[in-house]
Amino acid sequence: MFRKKKLRDSSIAIIREELERGSVLGAKYIMTHLGSSKGTNRKQAMNMTIEGLKKIIDNTNFSTQLLLENTAGQGNTIGDSFEELAEILDSIRGSSIGICIDTAHLFAAGYDIRTKEQFKKTLHILSATIGIEKIKLFHGNDSKAGLGERKDRHEHVGKGKIGIEGFKNIIKNPDFKNINMIVETPPEKVGEDIKVLKDLRDK
Repeated sequence: MFRKKKLRDSSIAIIREELERGSVLGAKYIMTHLGSSKGTNRKQAMNMTIEGLKKIIDNTNFSTQLLLENTAGQGNTIGDSFEELAEILDSIRGSSIGICIDTAHLFAAGYDIRTKEQFKKTLHILSATIGIEKIKLFHGNDSKAGLGERKDRHEHVGKGKIGIEGFKNIIKNPDFKNINMIVETPPEKVGEDIKVLKDLRDK
């Protein structure tokens, strides 16, 4: 238990340092994962996560914004559902913390975006829980894992289980028009992925 507390304290200090460094450099965002509930019950893990985030932003005035990334739900990772992320944000009301949506994680966690109808349903859940205004960044990755398989496996855009239509739904949605997308696919063809996404945007 002492070792886990020491690790949490270290993580809090590192993120605060990164936010401070980002503010000096003029970085817009710093993104973090939320860790795992392994070794404890989910509620207790959520409470510790919220407590840690409060310590990160307490008495700070960083210009760089902290973003929380959704997870695929692999293992005991926290933040795989919109409801869980919304609970965290609601517990830190008034903070500037936002959300980074990873499309591969989203799909693997069970949120379908492949058709207009399924995308609309997912968007409705997102709006009713987190809120569209909290989404500040996308990680645009296709998924080797199938819908709801809860595995974090990135694939090149259009080559995975999400497919081109899923990315078209995101890019063409007016609510996401001004939100940047970062590609985290295997490096040998990342240039092709960027071109595919730009072509979808420009058509």
